[in-house]
Amino acid sequence: MPHWTRGKVGPIGQLYSRADQQKHVFERVTLTSFTFQPIVTIQHPPRVPTDRNSNMGLKSPVSREETTEDMPKEHQRIAIEKSKPPAKAKKILLPDRQLFYPDQPLSISRPVTRVIDTANALLYAVNGSTDFAFRYRLVSNALAIGRNLSSEIVNPLSVIRPPAQDIKSTRRLLLLSHSAMIQLLCQENYPRHRELIYEHLTQVVLLEGQEMLYDPIPAVNEAIWPNLIGGIQSQGWTIPRRMREWIRVASTIPNENYFVAGRLYSHNMSLRMEIDALEACIANGNLDESKAAVEIMQYPADVITECLEFICSGHAKRYLPPHPNWDHPEQYKKIASSILDRFYRCKRDVEAHLLLRQGDVLLALATDEARKTDLDYFRFQAKLALDSYRAGYRICVSYIERNIGLEDGLLAAMKRVLEEYLKVPDVGPSAEVLLQGVDRVL
Repeated sequence: MPHWTRGKVGPIGQLYSRADQQKHVFERVTLTSFTFQPIVTIQHPPRVPTDRNSNMGLKSPVSREETTEDMPKEHQRIAIEKSKPPAKAKKILLPDRQLFYPDQPLSISRPVTRVIDTANALLYAVNGSTDFAFRYRLVSNALAIGRNLSSEIVNPLSVIRPPAQDIKSTRRLLLLSHSAMIQLLCQENYPRHRELIYEHLTQVVLLEGQEMLYDPIPAVNEAIWPNLIGGIQSQGWTIPRRMREWIRVASTIPNENYFVAGRLYSHNMSLRMEIDALEACIANGNLDESKAAVEIMQYPADVITECLEFICSGHAKRYLPPHPNWDHPEQYKKIASSILDRFYRCKRDVEAHLLLRQGDVLLALATDEARKTDLDYFRFQAKLALDSYRAGYRICVSYIERNIGLEDGLLAAMKRVLEEYLKVPDVGPSAEVLLQGVDRVL
């Protein structure tokens, strides 16, 4: 008859004999702690209830026209079930499945490994169905297992003391689950699920930390970013609207010193996503959209400058990633300089073109009829136009890289105003003489 004692017990409070304690305590407690209902949904997916007040499964209380932004956060998480599945469900990108079995059958890590394998079975079953609601439940259940397992791992009072391999496997499970969820939501309806997408993306950033720059998991990066880019670019939004979305994506990086390199890189990439479109928009003469885009893009440019100043100050050395490609300020200068130069060139062109257009509008008010009826008003309008042309020219010459075509256009406009409207004699051919004549008039 073994002697029974209360010994080490788990959250369910069983009693164990001293003889069987080391053999069974961790297995019984852990398996009981990690018994999840989602396991039964693999072979027999539950029927979706139609009752709005039922808590059996996930369902969406909103119509297709509603978005999760108009709903409480607790409802955002369940606004899934009634979403119409796409005509052809895309495959969720996942790496080859890895199974981890401990060397010792009765070791402590065996129950944890079983839980991880169960969660992986749920996660990798997602490509076996085309129904969005069912796939969402599979990924949600795998994610719930990973979250509960990680909570037990970090709990100092828990009986679970897994080795490093199981901790690494749990982290990998969480990353793959968040990645699969982002893919699933982007493929189904990006605008509706965007807030949930940001939540999962924030968790990916926190799990990867600085490793997302120099040692990311390829399956995670290759799965998340193409789907995010495709989801945003497929909406038909204008450049300012897309730019707001890229800033929102970049803002998932926490504003902390530890993430200073990630903040610089993420906002650098947000500018790169739209800089080509902005340059094309300026070339096509769409100044109103270009102006709105430049105003929005000024924020990531300021964030890049702020992060670069902190990195170059010498106080950020301990916060930089421990990798040869990311541990020196000169490398960050090289990353930031090219995109900032392009952005400020665009900003210069937009501001100069706007002043040129403003001068043309003012000059159009100085008509021949105004010259005959009110000469002072006529000259006043001409001087306002001349001042706009001069301001645009000064903006152009304030940059190291010059836009010769735009400068010549502004100089020609100033010369025309002096000669035809203000009747200034002896306007020189050079820019310096012309500017001196403008200064004398104004």
